[in-house]
Amino acid sequence: MKNNKTIAALAVVAGLLSGSIGATSLFAQRPSDFNQLQTMLKVDDQLKVIDRNNQTTSGRLVRISGSSLTLLVRGNHQEFPEAIIREIKQRRPHGATNVLLGTAIGGATGGVFAAAAHPGSDGTNSATTSLGVLVGAGIGAGAVALKHLFTKRYDTVFTSPGRPSRP
Repeated sequence: MKNNKTIAALAVVAGLLSGSIGATSLFAQRPSDFNQLQTMLKVDDQLKVIDRNNQTTSGRLVRISGSSLTLLVRGNHQEFPEAIIREIKQRRPHGATNVLLGTAIGGATGGVFAAAAHPGSDGTNSATTSLGVLVGAGIGAGAVALKHLFTKRYDTVFTSPGRPSRP
């Protein structure tokens, strides 16, 4: 009975750790200039553009060049030259990929902890390991899903040099 409590505790810790790891974007980067921004954004990305007068415009990306970007705003194209852009925020993609990553990491970690806490080849180890995998996977997926519910939905992807971003 003591081993089962240890396994459950380790699976909870593994799941929580995997949730924090899975929710972190491993590929997050911010371009150093407007030209590099072209490689990060895709047509139809949902953006917020904040201009030098602190006016915010939201829309979908139609096109981007080395000197401007164009958004579809309420059915109309609106072009923003680089010179007037203070900041660009991109709507974070759906968290399904991170939830799957949290599930995989949590399951693997829970299984390893369960197997380590209950070694043996008498047939009970596979059931214990399976339980550890399931508990860890559930906690990992849940932790990531909760993080996505309670975090901001837009990430700053560009701040014009010499123009600090607003809070």
